[in-house]
Amino acid sequence: MVAATGNGFYRTDDGDRWYRLDTDFRDFWANYFRESVVHDGRLYASANRWGPEAPAGVTLSAAAGDPAFDAVADPLPAADPAFAISWAVVDGALVGGTMRVDEDGFAPEASAPLIRREGDEWILGAELPAGVTSLST
Repeated sequence: MVAATGNGFYRTDDGDRWYRLDTDFRDFWANYFRESVVHDGRLYASANRWGPEAPAGVTLSAAAGDPAFDAVADPLPAADPAFAISWAVVDGALVGGTMRVDEDGFAPEASAPLIRREGDEWILGAELPAGVTSLST
């Protein structure tokens, strides 16, 4: 099990001991994690960026089951400047709800697109009137 928190990304094997996965978070300047999901053998997570990247968000992915979370920024060029903040699996496809970022910071009230993972690419979906903080099927 993994947990996305306001102060890091954690995993547990037994529910009692939790280990922080984003120990090298300064590599991608993100530690306020929004949500995570495992799909097709990959772990996807999203987080707020800070430091030299602020204000911004990042969508990350890593091999699922790897005890070391060697996060790789997974850009969303179709949705730029948005990042995924919610996830759902719909008919076997990974769908993400996004939030926009503008020059003043995070813009949850701005319209934001859904994204869908197809192979190694993100495909732009419907535009919603505000950031999508939760998805379910």
